[in-house]
Amino acid sequence: MTEEEIINVIKEEKIRTLIQKEEKKISVIWKYLNSALGIWFLSTVGVGLISFGYAKISYNLEEKTKRNQLIAKIDTEIESRLYQFKYKANRKTDSLTINNSFNNQLYRQNTNGKSIKEYWFQLKQSPDDGYIGYYSVFPEFENRNLLSLLFELKALLRKNEEIKEIEEIIKKVISDELLPIKDTEVDKESIQEILLELRINRWKKLLEE
Repeated sequence: MTEEEIINVIKEEKIRTLIQKEEKKISVIWKYLNSALGIWFLSTVGVGLISFGYAKISYNLEEKTKRNQLIAKIDTEIESRLYQFKYKANRKTDSLTINNSFNNQLYRQNTNGKSIKEYWFQLKQSPDDGYIGYYSVFPEFENRNLLSLLFELKALLRKNEEIKEIEEIIKKVISDELLPIKDTEVDKESIQEILLELRINRWKKLLEE
């Protein structure tokens, strides 16, 4: 045999030896897995993994359900506050019409002096601040002002477009940019302009009535 052939034979023998060792290891592992102890171990691990996976999925579904329920409640609360703002302002303008038509001095005294700015800042406060005509749909939101509800809603949402939509509303509420430059007595047109800026898809139902 040539020197090159001898080297090749040595290499092949080394490879054969390594393969035999690996096969022996695999054989030992298979014997263990096929034994009573191995089957018990596999069943225990398998059941554990399945149980863990199921528990994880169940937890995620439960958390998602709770989050969606809370989102729905906050949406309802905000929409109700906006509707109350609209309703109070409309009653005010109706009262002014009656005053002008019948010159009812007593009725004028009860309604006069309410400006758009006053109604706007009442909307931003929590119902438990004592403003007549404002109430919370859900008791747990009674001491929550409009901005706190908006910030919580933003934190709960997952879709970027919905988050950006709420961020725009928050900006408008904080800056008071929806108020007219000159504060005047409330009128339906001004209130409608404010509501149009706040009326996003999720709060359309009540505001369209």
